[in-house]
Amino acid sequence: PFRLHPKGSAPKKGTTERRPTTNLSAPHKELRDTEGACVTPYNVLADTKNRRCPGPARFPREVKPRVSTCAGNTAVLRALARELGQPVFSFVDDLRWMFQQFQLAPAERWKVQLVWRDWDSQGPCFLAENVMGYGGSPFSNVAQRFSHALMYLLRQRFDAEDVAYDTPQVAALRQRRLGIRGSRDDCRLYAADAYTDDFKFDVIGAERAARLLQLWGTLCEDIGVVRAEARKRLAGASVTWLGILHYP
Repeated sequence: PFRLHPKGSAPKKGTTERRPTTNLSAPHKELRDTEGACVTPYNVLADTKNRRCPGPARFPREVKPRVSTCAGNTAVLRALARELGQPVFSFVDDLRWMFQQFQLAPAERWKVQLVWRDWDSQGPCFLAENVMGYGGSPFSNVAQRFSHALMYLLRQRFDAEDVAYDTPQVAALRQRRLGIRGSRDDCRLYAADAYTDDFKFDVIGAERAARLLQLWGTLCEDIGVVRAEARKRLAGASVTWLGILHYP
């Protein structure tokens, strides 16, 4: 068995490139196969909102950071930075073709196929998409959860590394922050957020920012994710993230 889907492309913002898209919400009108069974769109079958099947959700709720939350984190860091007499630096990064970095499970590949033109024979040929693409409702959910996991690993590594560089003033500040709610999350002197493939970091102090940048690059290399070209990275006293200019 196989399912064929309409293919297209959309312009990639800021470049002359176009990214492939797949209309996994098709068919938009009633369609039946040769046996008379109704063809249900892939995105409906995926049921990411858990509307078709009762019981436990097939996908966890997709949680993305809000700009207001990031602004709150930056406000806290600025207050701590003033106490330490250090500036706050920000940097952003992006992953290249993030969805295409995830392979589809073999059981899913027959569901996402297309008819293409064989340039040699000029006849039709059938292709299977072996990776996630743009147009599937579950794909953003998967990518966002991966980004959350990436941020978790970054925090675990950097938390263990950063305390080794603490001065008595920084150590006292962390101890005071720990006493507020008893959470070591409140002791961090940085913030790291990920909106699908767009990453943003705010860090107190130039030396700490350099160490976090180095660890981020090492972590991406260790895992094997492909980062976007250097022109999409920003670092300094202000950065643009999710279309909004941020001043830490």
